[in-house]
Amino acid sequence: RIRRSNQLLWTPESDNITKNFIRLCKCNFTYLGGQKQIEGGMVSLAGMMDETRIHVSNMLNELEKRGLKISVIGIPKTIDNDLAGTDMTFGFHTAVSVATEAIDRLHTTAHSHNRIMVIEVMGHKAGWLGLYAGIAGGGDVILIPEIPYDINSVCKALVNREKQGKRFSIIAVAEGAISKEDALLSKKEYKEKIKKRTFASVAYEIGKEIEDITGQEVRVTLPGHMQRGGSPCPYDRVLSSRLGAGAAESILDKKYGVMIGIRNDEIIRVPLG
Repeated sequence: RIRRSNQLLWTPESDNITKNFIRLCKCNFTYLGGQKQIEGGMVSLAGMMDETRIHVSNMLNELEKRGLKISVIGIPKTIDNDLAGTDMTFGFHTAVSVATEAIDRLHTTAHSHNRIMVIEVMGHKAGWLGLYAGIAGGGDVILIPEIPYDINSVCKALVNREKQGKRFSIIAVAEGAISKEDALLSKKEYKEKIKKRTFASVAYEIGKEIEDITGQEVRVTLPGHMQRGGSPCPYDRVLSSRLGAGAAESILDKKYGVMIGIRNDEIIRVPLG
């Protein structure tokens, strides 16, 4: 078994990845019957499921070409909660707790200083973290990558709140939030635009646009990597224990090439192939 966490990023051209993986396998696994087959390998899966399947499949195929066959069982680990085949990934609820607490703390300053507070949470391609934290923390506007935003509509909502006597607003923005105009660009065009962006992140860009359109004072906050660390919340501790037990049972049953997930509160095996 692997005794410490190692993140492996796979590209077809990266020969060092395969060499390092083989080295780790030789150090941390037991070869069965003198054959180059490793049983019980466990890999944490993070990122979009389709991409992950491709990466894992490519890596295993390359290893097999080199005479090393590994039996893999995956477990869903990502704060983005963006893996298909499972209702929940461990790490997500802990990150939501951190982001929600940050939003809760912003309410005091926002209310006392009559300001618009923009808080940027993680979520480059998936908005689950921003959505959950925004709702739980009482965000007035929530912007996520899946739904391109219209800055004029955002400002209209903020102005309407002010007319109703609500002198402050909190906007939860996922780091991958994108405007309707930018959503029309090709992937290459958008990357070029990002390279030329003069703002530190999308939250600062949105904050400046809001100030220009509404004339209201805006402050931006980024919890950043605090969302990725610290002690896990009770839910994640229980979930990871259940998934780990499911992985152990899969090893005992010699059922490999699967990810252990949870669906309708039941632990399941999801084929990786």
